[in-house]
Amino acid sequence: MNLKMEIVGGRITSLIHEEGYRYVSNSAVFYASQIMDREDLGMNEIKEICKRFHGVAVEESEQYIRIYNDPFCSHPVYIGSNGLKDTFILSTQFIDMYQIGSDLDLDYCGFYELLWVGQMLYDRTIFRNVKQLPAASFCEIDRNTMSYSIKTYYDFEIFENKDIKSQQNAEDMVYQYLRKIFSKYENMDVLMALSGGLDSRLSACLLSENSNAKRTKFFTFGYDKHILEYTFAKKVAKKLGLALPIFIKLNQKDYKKAKELAIRTGCQVGINHGHTYQSLKRKEFHECEVFVSNYYSDAVMGWDAKKEKRYEKIENLELYRKICTNKDKLPKKIAEKVVAEALNDLRKIVRRYNVDSNFSCFEEFFYVTERNTKFHLRSAYQCNDVMRTEIPFAEFDLLKMCISIPLKYRWEK
Repeated sequence: MNLKMEIVGGRITSLIHEEGYRYVSNSAVFYASQIMDREDLGMNEIKEICKRFHGVAVEESEQYIRIYNDPFCSHPVYIGSNGLKDTFILSTQFIDMYQIGSDLDLDYCGFYELLWVGQMLYDRTIFRNVKQLPAASFCEIDRNTMSYSIKTYYDFEIFENKDIKSQQNAEDMVYQYLRKIFSKYENMDVLMALSGGLDSRLSACLLSENSNAKRTKFFTFGYDKHILEYTFAKKVAKKLGLALPIFIKLNQKDYKKAKELAIRTGCQVGINHGHTYQSLKRKEFHECEVFVSNYYSDAVMGWDAKKEKRYEKIENLELYRKICTNKDKLPKKIAEKVVAEALNDLRKIVRRYNVDSNFSCFEEFFYVTERNTKFHLRSAYQCNDVMRTEIPFAEFDLLKMCISIPLKYRWEK
């Protein structure tokens, strides 16, 4: 469900969107297809809807144009500008930014952030004149000055639920909510990657409760059929009475094909993570209605949660050290500027983190709000171009529920 806009002189002059979006004339809002059918929404309501539904919202007034995303970046939003001061391109596909052509300017800071920490931080990309919306944020274009700024509308302030008194209480609560989410696949021909690990095993169990579970197709990829992932995946499927996973053997050509995803995402998804996207193109999966992705399950289930709360000054964060310790490896003429910009990007993320929230530490907050949204969810969005892709663990109420669980019940999943 791709969306592309061009804004010239403060007006939306070009608009291209695929089926799954619709335009609400009174408030100039684009929604993913599952949004309720109303035209009288105020922007506070739209922000709340953006949290709970995967989509993009656009607000227009005499003074500005605002583009909102959701807390998961399930629809990434990129903002690009060329040499013309009054022209902007906004798109959910990074490849649309390449049309800026020779005006694209390499962002050395973005490039080195990618090398140092595995991603670009906050709103940065590999091009200086292209920005991306961080999770739960909006881009505001001033129609008078033809400048834009990026601001957040929600900072993931989720606090401990003190009514949860036991591990069993926490498990029952999450399980019942997940059953509700997975019940929507009751009458669908589902495809899912199955590794036999905790997350895909849980999803397979939830899918097995549906009456049409035996029609569900699974696949596992790897360099050899003897890998542990495939061994465990077969055991899980057999135990649940489901179809055994199809094994997809990777070879050198698969890694060459995976370059496509790196180009499409502005280097945010590397070649070693493009195999799911390529697997969906196989003929034996063409009859499947929906690909159920387990991305974001690590985020909500506490993969990076620590047993006890930990607060560190920014100077003691691992990300801070990674940036600073690489300074001497840079060309001297750019070293000071690149490190200063990267640390400023990190500070923008740190400012969003409320130490009184129930995230165990900044690293967990970063993993949930930055790493997953820019890597895992970015990959899932590209899968949508091949097959309808849903991310059942990327649900706002599930996120709030899981993060609110006392740390002693959710640390390290």
